[in-house]
Amino acid sequence: MEQRILIIDEEFLALLEQHTTEEKEQLRKNIKADGRVIDPIVLWEGHDIIVDGMTRYSIALEEGVPFTTIDLPFADRASVKEWIFAHQVGRRNGDGLSRARWRAMLVEAKAAKLEPVRGSKTEAVRQVADANGMSERQVWRDTAVAEVLNSLPRAVKTNIDHGRISASVESIMRLNELPETQKSQVLDVLENLPPGLGDDLAFRSVDEVIEAVREHQEEQPVTESENKTLEKEMARFERMIQDTPGRIDTIARIKKWHRLPWKERVQVAFANFVAIWREQCGK
Repeated sequence: MEQRILIIDEEFLALLEQHTTEEKEQLRKNIKADGRVIDPIVLWEGHDIIVDGMTRYSIALEEGVPFTTIDLPFADRASVKEWIFAHQVGRRNGDGLSRARWRAMLVEAKAAKLEPVRGSKTEAVRQVADANGMSERQVWRDTAVAEVLNSLPRAVKTNIDHGRISASVESIMRLNELPETQKSQVLDVLENLPPGLGDDLAFRSVDEVIEAVREHQEEQPVTESENKTLEKEMARFERMIQDTPGRIDTIARIKKWHRLPWKERVQVAFANFVAIWREQCGK
């Protein structure tokens, strides 16, 4: 067994999408079944720093199985980052959104190395487009998607990154183009997903949330009489939800609704209603 002690660099680790618990356990099962780590761990030559294979290395140490390494030369840390991004883009795994994000990060890494050359980002986009056999327009769109993702609240990004709700390039751009009133409601739902995964969630994708908000947030003139009726119905509905403990978040969160205008409370209540309905119908 290889006895070489390797280094997991925190900055490089933070660049990578972390494995879910299920993915890590499946990788562990595969390594144990093989009795070794099949894919070599890639290192920064002369530094013993891992640039690819951090999870495999950790599992190998935990399970006491052998692994092999490959040393690659890099001029500096910026060159390592560029390699990491390019390597991730080249992998076949990952959805369209993940690939778009990696291409955008690769553009930023190349542009940083080209600075202060005028038009460095444009040149970086051209290089990434040529290397991946795609149009520069598509790569520019990737950079726009990455900017939108980076602007989202941390909890929303975490829920998307961890696969708690599915998202695509199109849904992220669609979210960004919503009117502010609708966008804020969509983000509220995405930021406050109840505990659970998959079928336990009221919504399975960003597109579903957007459609629900657009359908139930139509701006209609409301008379004073209608407004009072809606307020009364909302109060009754919220009491019904309070009587279903365990199906939604804490009562404290429900109480926050009363500080919101009734139209916003309708959307929050609707999301929880869908969750309860799916549970009762076995969806």
